[in-house]
Amino acid sequence: MKHTVLALLLVFCLLLTGSIAAGEDVQPEEAELELPVPYSLGDFLNRYPDNEISNEDGSITEIFTGITMETFNAFLAHMSDSEMKNRKIREVKVENQNIREGENHTIFLGELYFINIEYKEYEDENGNKALMDNTSDEYGELNKKYQNVSKVKINGKLAKPTLSFCFYTEAGELQITYPKPYYDTRVKTAKANFELMVSYAEANQIKEAIDAYEAIPDAALYQPVAEYMASHPELAPVMITARYKMPGEYISFGRYEQDNNPDNGPEAIEWLVLRYDEDSNRSLLVSRYALDAVPYNAEYGDVSWEESSLRTWLNSDFLNAAFTVEELGAVPDQVSLLSSDEVSADEAFPDDEARKCYPTAYAVSRGVRGSTEDRACSWWLRSPGSVPSCGGRVNSAGTICSAFVDYEEAAVRPVIWIDLNSEYYKSN
Repeated sequence: MKHTVLALLLVFCLLLTGSIAAGEDVQPEEAELELPVPYSLGDFLNRYPDNEISNEDGSITEIFTGITMETFNAFLAHMSDSEMKNRKIREVKVENQNIREGENHTIFLGELYFINIEYKEYEDENGNKALMDNTSDEYGELNKKYQNVSKVKINGKLAKPTLSFCFYTEAGELQITYPKPYYDTRVKTAKANFELMVSYAEANQIKEAIDAYEAIPDAALYQPVAEYMASHPELAPVMITARYKMPGEYISFGRYEQDNNPDNGPEAIEWLVLRYDEDSNRSLLVSRYALDAVPYNAEYGDVSWEESSLRTWLNSDFLNAAFTVEELGAVPDQVSLLSSDEVSADEAFPDDEARKCYPTAYAVSRGVRGSTEDRACSWWLRSPGSVPSCGGRVNSAGTICSAFVDYEEAAVRPVIWIDLNSEYYKSN
């Protein structure tokens, strides 16, 4: 009897121990600390890394190829200048720079130190730990809303991202390393939303898949998206044209010289979506940047928009230079300009600041004159000016006014309708 009781006690203890162990196994582990770095080389270049390496110490190295010395210097200058403060990134210091001369190459080494970024941890309404940082739009609201807030520290010091860079001049390769627990916000956002896009698409939840696709920064430039679309041709038309139907979005269509370097060919034209007409499945677009310098009319005198040389130029020289034969099939109407009514009433232009436009390097070389204050330029409207010998325009301050028709320093922002039922979009 004694042995039986001891055996039962032993079994009970083992069961109890096992249940405790099992309970410990299912306890959720505390999530690893991850801190976003709000601005990257990818943001500056408007592209994604060509390669990414996960290092043994947990850091991530992003590799960008095809980088010139001019681009490298421009990036460092950009990260250091006062503009960064306007982007809520606060101040960035370029530190510990040195140059190593190899047998066949020169290497530039250094660090990007984000001085004033501040990370804070708090508990939300559900008692879950969450993070905020002072580069986000909701930082001020969150900081006021939650009381139990503490600054994030790593090894006893306030968390401040320091990214190391290494530029191999001859190879044109620039490496940026993010030490753990910091990450590239642009890349992480793209990865997370790409995974969502795939899961929704495979569940045939197309609306949600499109939302996830649209949340990927510059989705068309993200290689995993391109590969997925290539392997799922039935989804490509839906995903690719989604942005065309969203006023306020930017899309790429056609090509035109913009960087004033004809040796590398014309660049993709970015367009701002102004309106989408569901009945005809067409979208109205205006170029994001001022693309060229052309007077409203070649000769001074009274002239209407229909008779102007600018209208002729848009539908001959520009049209033929900007679009391929296949792309032209998606442009059902003539190329035009916006009217004064449209830039007064359209939601895309709520005020003078929104009406400001900036010229490409090519447009400047052609004679567009930018403001000395912020480089904004004036651009033509199709509406008549104050007198018959003037054409309507938006000046560099974003105000609607006019200028003599032969004025040569105003820029051109073409306007087109895109037909999403065209063969071009069906086949692409």
